[in-house]
Amino acid sequence: MREIITDLNQLREPTEPVTSKRASGQLADILINELLERGGADALAADGLAANQLGFTESVCVFRGPPGQPPVCLVNPVIYKEIGSITAKESCLSLPGVVVLVKRPERIKVSAHNRYLVPVQHKFAGAMARKAYHEIDHLNGRLIIDYEEGQIFCPVCVLATGTSLVAQSTGKLLIREQNLLYQRGYDKVERVAGDGVIVCKRVDSSESFISPRCEWCYDKEVAKDANINENE
Repeated sequence: MREIITDLNQLREPTEPVTSKRASGQLADILINELLERGGADALAADGLAANQLGFTESVCVFRGPPGQPPVCLVNPVIYKEIGSITAKESCLSLPGVVVLVKRPERIKVSAHNRYLVPVQHKFAGAMARKAYHEIDHLNGRLIIDYEEGQIFCPVCVLATGTSLVAQSTGKLLIREQNLLYQRGYDKVERVAGDGVIVCKRVDSSESFISPRCEWCYDKEVAKDANINENE
């Protein structure tokens, strides 16, 4: 499997329209194969993939179709009609550990090309509309953490307890987390979107990750680190 892009600056670059039938078909094959390899229920599983998540610059995305049907491939997609709205939690391979409450249309109409660059029209509803919108957002350089109404959930609490505790990071917490991460070899810690969202960039490296925390689980981690230091 190819490496998933997690660098925010790279992910925010909008993709370019595809004009070559050969390039469209080749990229569609790559994305579909990558999607099918990422099945299952682990952290590598995916409902969809956009080309720029794999480092490509073309406007192509794929996502899983209804049960028993092949993946959907969209080339140069444009959403031209939105109907209704539904709010639900979303996660993203490019933002490991992050869960966000995102409001999206219940139904959408999309104008696109297929892998052969033939113009097509699609209507999506429910989960299929959400998948399509999520991937088209990627192609336009938009991420789930960019939604103003989105609540970002603390992944530590979600994984440990199954609850949906919203990560509310105060200024004091940000300073404490910055100091702790610096001690672990990370610097340039900055807020990128909303309460609790922190981008940590490793020293002398382009590696980055999203690290939202709530007060409760963060305090437990600080206490755990303090105990480890005392025992050393």
